[in-house]
Amino acid sequence: MVDAVRAHAERLPDHPLFTLPHPARRARGLLRLAGIAEDAQPAAVLTTAGIQAAVETTARSVPEVRETVWLAVDTIAEGAGTDWSAPSPEPKSVAFLQYTSGSTGRPKGVMVTHGNLTHNSDFIRTSLGMDGSTVVVGWLPPYHDMGLISMIIVPAMMGIHSVSMPTVAFLQSPVRWLRAISTYRGTLSAAPNFAFDLCTRKVTDEDRASLDLSSWRVATNGAEPIRADSMQRFSEAFAATGFRPETIVPVYGLAESTLLVSGTPVDRPWVSRSFDEDALEHGTAVSVPADSPEARVLVSCGTSPALDVAIVDPRARTRCRPGQVGEIWVAGDSVAAGYWQRPGPWPASS
Repeated sequence: MVDAVRAHAERLPDHPLFTLPHPARRARGLLRLAGIAEDAQPAAVLTTAGIQAAVETTARSVPEVRETVWLAVDTIAEGAGTDWSAPSPEPKSVAFLQYTSGSTGRPKGVMVTHGNLTHNSDFIRTSLGMDGSTVVVGWLPPYHDMGLISMIIVPAMMGIHSVSMPTVAFLQSPVRWLRAISTYRGTLSAAPNFAFDLCTRKVTDEDRASLDLSSWRVATNGAEPIRADSMQRFSEAFAATGFRPETIVPVYGLAESTLLVSGTPVDRPWVSRSFDEDALEHGTAVSVPADSPEARVLVSCGTSPALDVAIVDPRARTRCRPGQVGEIWVAGDSVAAGYWQRPGPWPASS
């Protein structure tokens, strides 16, 4: 199957919503699709007419979707849902599968329940100070947990305004993200660390002069790692637009916990500390001066009042002592039900 997928991938046409410019990248994308389809056994594929026309023929080289129904949601008639009634699912029933990246193995489908969504969405709302006046603006892809939940699900559950732009639009011209926040008076937006660096490097002085980012109250930064120097450079570069350093909120999350695990309190300066790099590699956190040649700067991702988070020695399976490096273990109502088609308890660590 792999050879067949690669052969079809080389013939896949480029499309503005599905651009895979190199045959090797096309093959990786289809191989990921094949892995997910084999695991999930989907009954239907939801897409748009443009994407369907561009990729359906090639995607059908994957046996698991060969007979699957493709539904272009932008061609469905307006009145088609008049007879539909909303179900009342149980909190423990699965809402959707949230697939891991698969970068270290086969993609795994995290079973996110309706109860998980309710709990984590409320945790996000209270942690980030969201209310009826919140305006979400962003470009994160909806197939990623941060994009799906922070840009679509939480705003829908709260009934607030959310402005979404294509991911490729941001990558082509990072100022579009900031311009959208300025135009729509966005108050909350989320991005990984690289996005702040990209804006600092690519947005010109002329473009900065046209921006008003004074409405931006919460800019969550979720990445591994979160870099203090990136946040500092961004804050300095856009200070004249009304952007405040404390707007950036470092957060930690993962698919297995629906999304958010912890975050820095809103409207407070983020905190970083310097540790001896060699000591960290050997399992001990030893503070050193920031200008030390051995220093590695680590950014705090705050606290988690809604979940039980522990730093654990995976061998002893006990909580680490202060200053000891360990694994992050999470428990609570946001933690998903497990991996699809993989019976048994969760792995010992996240």
